Amino acid sequence: MATESDPAVTRVTIILDKPDDWFNWLFIRQDIANRHGLWQYIDPDVAKETLPVLTEPPEPQLTDYKAGATKLSELPADDRESYRWECDRWERRRTLVSQTLSCMRGLYAEVSRNSVPFVAIICWLRGRRFDHFASAQGPS
Repeated sequence: MATESDPAVTRVTIILDKPDDWFNWLFIRQDIANRHGLWQYIDPDVAKETLPVLTEPPEPQLTDYKAGATKLSELPADDRESYRWECDRWERRRTLVSQTLSCMRGLYAEVSRNSVPFVAIICWLRGRRFDHFASAQGPS
């Protein structure tokens, strides 16, 4: 099995500077996007309107369990456990969104580095626009 530190592994870079480069350039981006679970956001065949929106989930509130509660000790034991479970779930989901947005920023930078802007924009407009990446910049 080859690893990235293996001298037999070669990294291929395709610079998108003419329309004939589109297929190979997109194939490399698809491979990167698939490794990070982002292909649905990059796939030119997927309508932008059908994509899930990447937003941080709302933080659980003590008042969701008991009106006027301001500290955990004010909740009954069962609700305390549920609240802790919801907080753990919220933290995992928030981390996932943050990691996904970070990967999208990295992919956006990769696209910017490996394309001549005018040709890239023309080709990218076939189905996906750079503004989708820009809107996914999220918190730094």
